[in-house]
Amino acid sequence: IHLVDAVNPRWQQQLESVERILGQLEFTQIPRLTVFNKADLIDREALEAILRQASQSGERDVTAVSATAPQTLRPMLERASAILARNLTGQPDENTQSQEEIEYAAQT
Repeated sequence: IHLVDAVNPRWQQQLESVERILGQLEFTQIPRLTVFNKADLIDREALEAILRQASQSGERDVTAVSATAPQTLRPMLERASAILARNLTGQPDENTQSQEEIEYAAQT
């Protein structure tokens, strides 16, 4: 799980820095979930835009949470569990986040 501060205006630069470091360490094949925290501190439209941009057309698995809203943690844990299950069973990785998931994350 890669946790990103959704309200940080430099979130994209920080995300790219971590990706670059993982690449240098040759860890890019390790499944990961990018989680944007503080979803409660950003308006819904901005959060949806961030999630769309960060997902890179489905190439990166992303979701949003709010540490102050425990109900947002369940979808994140379910996504992480699904990633681990795919990895253990050898099934293809499906990193696409549906519009419904983006909307759910933005609402919570």
